[in-house]
Amino acid sequence: MDNRDVMTKIAEYAFKEIDFFIEDLKGASVASYPDDAGSFENWLDILEKMRYSLYEVANNYPEEEQYFEHVGPMVTEELENGGKLVVDTGVRFDKEGWTKYKERVQEGLDLFGKYFQSLWI
Repeated sequence: MDNRDVMTKIAEYAFKEIDFFIEDLKGASVASYPDDAGSFENWLDILEKMRYSLYEVANNYPEEEQYFEHVGPMVTEELENGGKLVVDTGVRFDKEGWTKYKERVQEGLDLFGKYFQSLWI
């Protein structure tokens, strides 16, 4: 098992538990939330951010693909030493969109760490 497998398995488990936790909270007649969340609605928003991020990690970042567009084949040139130089990858990369996506994923993971001890009803 490599490090990615460990990360994925932890995220899979945490995602399922956060998912159940959110649904239980929504159906609870009485629920608490951390003081610094400010309100129950804010707490639910924080939990949704956690759920999104854990889902992305658990499923190998499925939304990441939208930031890479395959526009053609990879183009290379032969080098004098017999190697190859990549002239065009054949992929267009939306760096701004990808950066925002990664920041969104990281935000949910940061919130998971911050509120880890508050994940109870």
